[in-house]
Amino acid sequence: RCGLLPERITCTSRVFSSELNLIAIACLMQTHCHTSVNYMLHYFTRTTLALARNETKGGHSMFGTSHAPYNKWSWTDTGHIIQGPDFIRLADGRMIYGGRDFVDGKSNTTVGILTASGQAMPMLVLPSGGDCSYPGLAQGPDGQIWVSYYSSHEGKSSIYLAKLKLAK
Repeated sequence: RCGLLPERITCTSRVFSSELNLIAIACLMQTHCHTSVNYMLHYFTRTTLALARNETKGGHSMFGTSHAPYNKWSWTDTGHIIQGPDFIRLADGRMIYGGRDFVDGKSNTTVGILTASGQAMPMLVLPSGGDCSYPGLAQGPDGQIWVSYYSSHEGKSSIYLAKLKLAK
């Protein structure tokens, strides 16, 4: 059992390592909100962060943290829908997330800030709509955030690349 709603959220973690000492962690969550798509970041500080999609209608995504040996998790409601989530930690420590959200009842790919306490703060709706989501995020050497995502807002599903410059 872990964190936010111990009577409703359980996690089973499995830790895998390779000969190169790379560690991957699989967290299988059974929650009251039926999470499905999860994205995790593992740090050499032996801390893992997770962003989990919530499958219930209008359900907010969950942000989780765990420390080695990853058998206890703490979960926080992000306050927003983030479907097909991805997030990165920037060199300055800020966390940026992307995923499908619903703006004025329509699906869009959104990018925002994820606070250290797990609250999502949407910043930008990318040109998107219809079937859209599953962004990939990367920080370029110049500090720009590159966001690849798919969307069907122009009539057929296509892949897009957005380059974002963040204020410091």
